[in-house]
Amino acid sequence: MTSETSFLRYILKLSRFRFWIYTGGPFVVGYALGAPTLEAFFALDYYVYLLYFFLPANIFIYGVNDYWDEDTDRLNRKKDEMELRVTARDKRRLIWILWATVGVSAVLMVFQDNVERILFLIFLSLSYFYSAKPLRFKAVPVLDFSSNMLYIMPGIFAYYLAGGQLPPLLLVLAGYFHIAAMHLFSAVPDIECDKEAGIRTTAVVLGERRSLMLVAAFWTIFSAL
Repeated sequence: MTSETSFLRYILKLSRFRFWIYTGGPFVVGYALGAPTLEAFFALDYYVYLLYFFLPANIFIYGVNDYWDEDTDRLNRKKDEMELRVTARDKRRLIWILWATVGVSAVLMVFQDNVERILFLIFLSLSYFYSAKPLRFKAVPVLDFSSNMLYIMPGIFAYYLAGGQLPPLLLVLAGYFHIAAMHLFSAVPDIECDKEAGIRTTAVVLGERRSLMLVAAFWTIFSAL
């Protein structure tokens, strides 16, 4: 295997290829909802940010996650099969890759207007502090699922990028309840592992049954909106 192929495999594993749709999908949907005409899809900005939210954004989200979760990932059996288990030896390379994505993000921000820049910074901040100390939202009940608004931010950004205005509040709230339900539902199978690792998530605090009841409530509100 060549070094280029090895690096590509590393990037794909780091960025969680199967999860790219979680950021790229909301971007496409948000852009479609905000675009005034079909011609908006021929704008260069659309393709630049489409690429960004599929690959660099996921490198940043999961690279930060892997960097800060080195200790707890020792208990995670998924790491060796489907994800990247970062060792002390890997950290130097990972840091350089993360700085590269920060550089790409900074270049894009140069060409953004003030509203785009604020939305973009919210996305980056949520992506970073979801895993990173001292805030580490993923280990704080309620903030863990609330901070997953980071996956809705590409859609809000795209809506504004396409049409020059922010999406309706009800649309944003619907996105919040959907992503909150998804996060809490996915956290239920990890309750025992999170307890063992000392991570106090909403699912850990509520337990399986009450967590699933809250998931059902969130999705009910989402469907009503």
